[in-house]
Amino acid sequence: GLDRIHSGYESGSDKVLALIEKGCTQEEQIIGGRKVRDAGIELSIYFMPGVGGRELSDDNAIETAKVINAVNPNFVRLRTFVLRTGSLMEEVRDAGGWTEDTDMNKLLEIRKLLAHIDPTKANGRITSDHIINLLQEVNGDMDTDLPWMLEYIDSFLALPKLEQRKYQMARRMGFPLDWKQLWRMRESDQKIVEDLAKNIVDEKDWEKKLHTYMDHYI
Repeated sequence: GLDRIHSGYESGSDKVLALIEKGCTQEEQIIGGRKVRDAGIELSIYFMPGVGGRELSDDNAIETAKVINAVNPNFVRLRTFVLRTGSLMEEVRDAGGWTEDTDMNKLLEIRKLLAHIDPTKANGRITSDHIINLLQEVNGDMDTDLPWMLEYIDSFLALPKLEQRKYQMARRMGFPLDWKQLWRMRESDQKIVEDLAKNIVDEKDWEKKLHTYMDHYI
């Protein structure tokens, strides 16, 4: 009676899989994924943009896209990686083996993943169904909606930096909609968001502030 398997692939990159000690390889992911699909069972895999850190960002996106193209899962669920305070990844970071990427660069990593998916090989669905993702509206079928999803991300990236920051902060504080609907926030919350976006100048301080909110989601 089993009709769907959810599997935390996290990454399709052998380098990233080794870094996080996932215990499998890209080849094993592809073999296992194909067996599930050939058995007539739905497959939902999870991808963690940012888990490879700044050093392996491109590899994380591109190699994961290779796995998606090879397996054609029914769902690819995005779960943006956040360095949980007190986690073992802090030890990897402190040892100099990993650098957490910025909130915006993790979005760029999602964009790169989408850009490397082949719509002639993958026709499942991308879902961004978690508050930890910056743009939760990035959803669609891989064989038809990739251009729209890329355009949607690009429209956010084209915003002035202040507008991007206002939405980033609102989102990390729990705002559930996209940047076009910030007017729905209470005026007092809009004021808080704008003040933070304007007054936190140092990029490291900005990322730390975002992290204080995201830490509560994981």
